[in-house]
Amino acid sequence: MNITYLYQNNILIYVMMGVGVLGLLADLLCSMVYRKLLKASFDMPNSENKLMKLIRLRFETCYQLKLKVNNVDNFVDKYVNRHKFLGILLCTWERICGQMIAICMTIAIVGSFLAYYFNCGQEAFLYTLGMGIIMVTVLIAAQIIVDISKKKQLLYCNIKEYLENYLKAKLENELLSPEEMEAYRNAYF
Repeated sequence: MNITYLYQNNILIYVMMGVGVLGLLADLLCSMVYRKLLKASFDMPNSENKLMKLIRLRFETCYQLKLKVNNVDNFVDKYVNRHKFLGILLCTWERICGQMIAICMTIAIVGSFLAYYFNCGQEAFLYTLGMGIIMVTVLIAAQIIVDISKKKQLLYCNIKEYLENYLKAKLENELLSPEEMEAYRNAYF
């Protein structure tokens, strides 16, 4: 197979477009999952979401076993970072779009260099480089618009707020003996 075949049939262009579409789909899927989790986290006590139920159950179990959760941030990180969608960790879904940006850039740069090196014409060089720039721009714009990091931050905030401000106080009132409650009140009030 001749290298000019790649440029005559626009194979590199189609590959870049395919990679770009994969990146967009990964970003959109990840955004949808975080949106669903966010919606569930707003009503955490009544949520039927599996992750929210698991976090609530594990937190309650720790207090029932007299094992206080000293670092709620790490507790939330542990369960949110282990959450999977379609068998793939959410943190992996978040990285896929960035990886697709790198792949598109690499294909565009290497493809343009090869077009120049093998004298495939200025049109092949510019078309490959231009399409790479367009796909990278679209993927970066999608990441900015979707803003997964902000959704993730809000999810963490909602879960931590519920665990620290509501569930922890409720469990301490229910599970501490009257003597422990009196000692607690004397120490802090």
